[in-house]
Amino acid sequence: MTYLNGGAYEYGTAFTASFMSTLLDGSYLRTQTGTDVPAYGSWDSQALPYPQQVPFGPSIANDGVIFDFPATNRNNIPELPNSPSVGTAPYDSAWNARVQRELPWDMFLSVAYVGNRGIHLPTTLELSNQPNPSVLQYGNLLGQNILAPAVVAAGFKPPYPEFVQQFGGSASLEQALSPFPQFGGFFPVYEVDGSSFYDALQVQTEKRFVGGVSYLANFTLGSTIANTFVGSGPFSPNGMNAYNPGPEYVRSPNVDQLYNFKLVGTYALPFGTGKKYLHSSALLSELVGGWQVSSILQYAGGTPFGAQNSFNPLLVNSFDRPNIVPGVSLKTYNYGRSKAFFTGKTSVQPIQFTTNAFQNTGAWGLGTSKRAYPELRTPPLRIESFDAIKSFRLGERVPAFASTISMHLTARSCRGRTTIRSIRPSGRSST
Repeated sequence: MTYLNGGAYEYGTAFTASFMSTLLDGSYLRTQTGTDVPAYGSWDSQALPYPQQVPFGPSIANDGVIFDFPATNRNNIPELPNSPSVGTAPYDSAWNARVQRELPWDMFLSVAYVGNRGIHLPTTLELSNQPNPSVLQYGNLLGQNILAPAVVAAGFKPPYPEFVQQFGGSASLEQALSPFPQFGGFFPVYEVDGSSFYDALQVQTEKRFVGGVSYLANFTLGSTIANTFVGSGPFSPNGMNAYNPGPEYVRSPNVDQLYNFKLVGTYALPFGTGKKYLHSSALLSELVGGWQVSSILQYAGGTPFGAQNSFNPLLVNSFDRPNIVPGVSLKTYNYGRSKAFFTGKTSVQPIQFTTNAFQNTGAWGLGTSKRAYPELRTPPLRIESFDAIKSFRLGERVPAFASTISMHLTARSCRGRTTIRSIRPSGRSST
């Protein structure tokens, strides 16, 4: 166990066992970036004092609170230092177990399970000035001015004397019913209620350069579940409803990839001087010998996404989600449909997703769908690069000096789009 400056620490363990051509190893590591004591930071090595507590009451606000999760353990007063999570240092746990095996023909195989758990990560699930979802019962009244006849007839009045003067046309009933109606909006920048969990099966095989062939291939089958995916709370997409953060903990948008395959390979053609074929003629050997082909391939799955609309029923940065329709399966169809449409092979706009699985809400309804769904994914990634290299020797009298002319032909397909890069010669010399 190691202690670092500022209260940070790390500890872990590892093991290794071997038997003939098989190696088994694994490890566990936990790290924490700092102290668990909430604080506002320091200046010139001096801890900054907590701000003076200012009481809020019905005369100026609606007795709002700074939320904390889980929902059954929220704060009961609105000062940040009283939150058990605000200012708490994040920590990370990582573990893995791996089996390595030496195979015939100078090949190696490695199979591993890898896991990672992040706790108290920066996020923005809490918008502390969000009205309680119970206010949605007032429907269209929420968007009307606090002095509108229908609002007054319903028994509502401004939360404090200067409310209408300060907010003008934005002095709506919903703003008046927010926890702190004098503020247009705010959120805690030090919220660390984020959580993530990653686990994956990783398979890697390798062949050393023997007999003119070498390759390194890796395949990952994994899952990333999180309620945050940006390393800064203020820039993390906020939750839709602070009273119900559950729909935000999903297969992570922009991060989760079901699969990822990479291959790097090289093959020296068996022609020419010193090779098995076509080595008898000096001229022929120079023409067909010295060729080497290689490739870099990557194939990866798309990332999850969800559906949104432009309604803003709870004052959470102008978005809401539609309802999920029970009994309708979510699905992403082959992106070849969209490619055929955009390349002009078909004039009929395709259905790429099962959009009938969602049903829009009204302006003052709170949708039931989640932040993202693993069944809905962006286009897969396809990168394919191929190279052919021809080497020429200058002569027998300068065996330590060679000149190489390279020609590269690359075919690349990225997110459904394919491009061909032209063949280009280049000169290279080495000693």
